[in-house]
Amino acid sequence: MKKILFTFLSLGLPFAVSSQSSTVADIIIESENHTLLEAAVVEAGLVGALSDLTGTFTVFAPTDNAFIALATLMNIEVEDLLELPNLADILLYHVLPEVYLEEVLLPYSINSMLGTLVPSEPMYLQSDGTTITANGASAVIESDLIANNGVVHVVDRVIFAPGTAPVYVSSVLDVIVKSDNHNILEAAVIAAELDDDLLSHGITVFAPTDEAFDALGSVVTDLLSDPTGALTDILLYHVAGEKVLSNNLTAGLVETLNGTNLNVSFDGGNLFINDAQVVIADIVAPNGVVHVIDAVLLQTPTSTSDSRDLGIKIYPNPATDFIQLDGNLDQVESIQIANTQGQIVKQINRLNGNTINIGALQTGMYIISIQQKDKIGTLRIFKD
Repeated sequence: MKKILFTFLSLGLPFAVSSQSSTVADIIIESENHTLLEAAVVEAGLVGALSDLTGTFTVFAPTDNAFIALATLMNIEVEDLLELPNLADILLYHVLPEVYLEEVLLPYSINSMLGTLVPSEPMYLQSDGTTITANGASAVIESDLIANNGVVHVVDRVIFAPGTAPVYVSSVLDVIVKSDNHNILEAAVIAAELDDDLLSHGITVFAPTDEAFDALGSVVTDLLSDPTGALTDILLYHVAGEKVLSNNLTAGLVETLNGTNLNVSFDGGNLFINDAQVVIADIVAPNGVVHVIDAVLLQTPTSTSDSRDLGIKIYPNPATDFIQLDGNLDQVESIQIANTQGQIVKQINRLNGNTINIGALQTGMYIISIQQKDKIGTLRIFKD
């Protein structure tokens, strides 16, 4: 990506538009001041749409300096803007589905709310008779670049719908600190003195929500009581040593900072890390990326696959006295239940029926490992 951007920046073509075949896309591509916008339009797959000669577009086109300023504010590299998960929507918000020339937008006291190509997000345009301003922040600095399918107005800042401007973060740690849903994770990271680890360059954090930690019950209190012990290992088990966006994750193993592997899998179009589902992906920070998950990841030494791979389901979960197993039970050779410290608290060498009594276990979280003839699957269970 850096090579592409360098090529765009160093080989930007002088402004020249064919009067017979130009489109708003051509104006952007052929402008020496819009190489970053061109790269973004290409990355988002919008060149075809903006080249449609049947279109009637008004495009507000941020300059290269506008994108550089945005990257500086966000404290990220310019090329990282192309990895923003909502890049296409950001660009589409700069496009109106009708043609508005300067003579329509410039008259004094103009104050218009106009629809964009993001249907739920209008743009607010104001004018003092001299300058046209979008959403009170981005000014038109060159107007009326006419194309066969519309018009382009050059603006000095990237435009965001009110209330949707990105939260500027300095690191993946900053993402966690500024999140309303990761207070327990923040406290755990600070208690375990792992702040500096989350400032390292090029990391991926799988971040359990507060609700995910709450599901562990008293286990969280136990872990926080010994923050440099098991808690440190568990937290480092949530961090991979390279930046990997969700579209680059493939089924298989990912090594973590505690030296062991996470299992990446897909089920029904959903992304899973071990048995935790990714509920929000690709929160990009200057030093990496955060994927929000709905469960705390716990390492089990005997785990080689997910219990879903065995064709077995366990319910209810959480449970009070008994759990039920459903599915391919004929292949089961043994079952182990371990606590969060890895100690085996129940061993079943022969399964009779499909019910397991857990009434004697203390309240908390456990790992159940199911051994079949040729593989082992694991699942977390919670004892109320």
